[in-house]
Amino acid sequence: WNLAGMFMVMLVLSMPCYSANALALSVQITKNSGEDGIETFIDAEGDVWTLEALISGLGTTGDGAIKPEDVRIKIGDDTAPFSSCSQSSLGNQCKYISPLTDGVKEGEYAFQVGYATASAGDVIRADGSAPQIFFSPGKVKQNKEGKVEIDFTVNDKKAGIPSVGLKQIDIVDADTGTILQTMAEFSEGQEQFSYVADGGFEGILQAKLSGEGTKRIKIRAEDRLGHKSSSPVVSFFADFVKPEILNINFTKFGLFIGQFTGTTDIVVDVAESSVPTLKGFSDQAKLSGQEAQCEADAENDNLWRCR
Repeated sequence: WNLAGMFMVMLVLSMPCYSANALALSVQITKNSGEDGIETFIDAEGDVWTLEALISGLGTTGDGAIKPEDVRIKIGDDTAPFSSCSQSSLGNQCKYISPLTDGVKEGEYAFQVGYATASAGDVIRADGSAPQIFFSPGKVKQNKEGKVEIDFTVNDKKAGIPSVGLKQIDIVDADTGTILQTMAEFSEGQEQFSYVADGGFEGILQAKLSGEGTKRIKIRAEDRLGHKSSSPVVSFFADFVKPEILNINFTKFGLFIGQFTGTTDIVVDVAESSVPTLKGFSDQAKLSGQEAQCEADAENDNLWRCR
């Protein structure tokens, strides 16, 4: 009985030590990305998936070193060994590298990394789609103040497919290729942008245009993995040339000397391709911002007589 009692005491004393060692073993995923370094995302069109895991609880001396083939990744029913392991002060840092040169199907894939009795899980998301741009005729025009109003939406989200989020949006002069305005301040993972609702510009293009005639605008968008798209070109008529006053005629005043007070009609000749708006102001005459009536000259194009 004494021998049996000693055995029971040794068993009770040793069990907590064994449990503590088992609980100390852990697996922590420290990197899970493609070549762009965006955590939990790879490019479905082709990428190199790098997965790193820290395995601790085995000690940091040579006795605690582990073999990479003993660390395995499991996705669905498939398993594969890690490529390499190296010891550090924190434990064993193990790496798995998977070249995906032919691409993968877009989607979200759950996986497990395991070593001995320890494991950790995560997901990797494959995004291969460019943002969608919604921009159509009538969504850009010049208003009465001469400013350009523009309205478009960019959406990087598709049903059932992971979205990495927007990186940059450009408004482009389709004739010259000049970038008129760039939006690049997006929150991480932001999937949608409306120029009117989210731009902070009250729907007004933040660029100066010149000349008059047909203007052609398009929108370009890019997500954080470099997938790019462009909208169809949208045209609108605009006039950024100031009217030119050619002549002012006070119809009832002839030649006179000294001061004279009287009333007269005023006729102003204006060179302008579209109907001008003419208002008169004076500190001495009673014009008070009255708006003139302008009629096109019958013989000369782009000449208006305003009364």
